[in-house]
Amino acid sequence: MEQSGKKVFILLIVCSCSLIFLSILLSNYWNVGLVQYKYWIEKNMELLRNKTEYLSNKQTQVGNIVLKNSNDKLGNSQVGAERKDTTENSKNNHYFPVNINISLARDEVKHIQENSEAKYIVYLCPGMCGGWGDRMTGITSTFMWSLVTKRKFVIQHHHPCALTKVYVSNHVNWSINLPKGLTQTQRYLIDNEQFSPKEIGTPNTHIEKRYSNDVIIFRNNIDWIKAFKNALYKDRLIELGFNPSNLSMDYIFPKLHNLLFKPQQELQKKLEDFLHSTKNKSLVCAQIRIGKNPTIPNDPTRNKPEFLPIIWDFLAQYNNSIKYKIFVTTDSENIRQSAKRLFPTTIADTEGVITHTDRSNQNQACQGMQKVALDFNILSHCDVLIISRSNFGEYAARLRNSAKELYGFTNGNIVKGFPRGEKNEYFNRTTKQFSKKQ
Repeated sequence: MEQSGKKVFILLIVCSCSLIFLSILLSNYWNVGLVQYKYWIEKNMELLRNKTEYLSNKQTQVGNIVLKNSNDKLGNSQVGAERKDTTENSKNNHYFPVNINISLARDEVKHIQENSEAKYIVYLCPGMCGGWGDRMTGITSTFMWSLVTKRKFVIQHHHPCALTKVYVSNHVNWSINLPKGLTQTQRYLIDNEQFSPKEIGTPNTHIEKRYSNDVIIFRNNIDWIKAFKNALYKDRLIELGFNPSNLSMDYIFPKLHNLLFKPQQELQKKLEDFLHSTKNKSLVCAQIRIGKNPTIPNDPTRNKPEFLPIIWDFLAQYNNSIKYKIFVTTDSENIRQSAKRLFPTTIADTEGVITHTDRSNQNQACQGMQKVALDFNILSHCDVLIISRSNFGEYAARLRNSAKELYGFTNGNIVKGFPRGEKNEYFNRTTKQFSKKQ
């Protein structure tokens, strides 16, 4: 009788385990949604084979993310743990990346602002200035000029609305009013590729001697940073704590952005709420710029709709709501809705209308700029990041301040690194691995 009871008990355990296993498989099936069924089978078998390794605190490669069990039973990604530690221990709690040394530059900015004799330089955006990425380019380049010449920096950004709707001053008081009665010069340099090499990079006379007005006003959307490698500015760059031999937008942007900005209170709250919703999970992000589409009809074509399946296949590797959150920011409402349908339990979205800061939906442009700024800063916290060939995605990747798990979406391919950079390894939709293209 006792032996029969044991057999019944064992049978119940086996049945219970079978039901649990079946529930997991069914749950994963529905989460995958429209993603290829063959891929789902392979993925679940892989997870089952590696289960013991997760529980024994060994690193396991899944796709391109290294997972490591660190005393928690979920096996959260190592990079995810690093991201959460970074944001939660930020000194100013503004949820910008840390581990960026700006102490010398911050001290220099303080000295400039305390100097009552200092002249001014202004970044001006009263109308068409390009999209968000173009504006970050113009602001950063103009600010660099101010640091090199010890001028006070001012931002006058009025289109489609005040920049203070999303950003406020951090270490630089850039929202001040200019004194009256000062001499000034203004240059319109939108899309002017010749200005920085001609005026900064090659002359043997310092720019402060050639631009001596009390106020210099620039409308600009071009990267000037490398031009400051001119030997004339080497000593000043060292004073600022910058490496003259490594001077590029990739290197300088996170430093200057952190000197200038912190999120406006409402934006910071939204950013904190979003990051809290992804706590203890890895954040996997894709910035998909399609170009001309019903949402933004006036934009040039950037990618074709038939290119999108490779993005969905890549993201499907992370379609597990226990371990990951997937965030997709895009210029197309159709793509936004497709992401929600494909990854219903894993997707994390931000509210707001999709706009291009310069090109469309101008009656909603200010509201749209708030979503743009929020999405931009979210991308800087992604553990895995795919970006399209656009300044918006590339500047977010720079602010992220890491090349780890960074991928580019270009011409129907996903490549390692920036989409404009050297393309050595491509994502294979069949093997789900990166390899050199044959």
